[in-house]
Order: sequence, then C-alpha cells, then structure tokens
Amino acid sequence: MTATGERVCACVVLAPGTRDLSLAEVRTFMEGRGVMRQKIPEQLVILPELPRNATGKVRKDLLRQQLRR
Repeated sequence: MTATGERVCACVVLAPGTRDLSLAEVRTFMEGRGVMRQKIPEQLVILPELPRNATGKVRKDLLRQQLRR
C-alpha cells in the first residue's frame, strides 16, 4: 500500500489464445526488468476489455470505481 493508502493494481486484458496469468508471473516479470518495488502490483485483475472513451483512452476513473466495490 502506498503512502496515500492506494494499492498498485494491474488491470490486464489477455490476448486471444493466451493462457491464464498469475500475479506472481507479473511480479517476476516486472522485478526482472528493474521496476521499482513501489510500482509492482499488489493485485491483478483480468478483464475482458478496458473501458475507453470516444478517443480510445483508458477510463481510469471507471476502473477505480469498479475496483472499489
């Protein structure tokens, strides 16, 4: 958990035909590339698609709302 009380969460859409993905695999991948510990996810959410606005940008506000529930 960060100093602001937020948790780092990876929201992922799997490519067609891709097998399941675990949080441990994501963490290992990121650690292997030298990502700072504070940026490594504590939670993994696999979604069918990411919510996007009319211009194609990811609607992070909607993701946050979904994850608060």
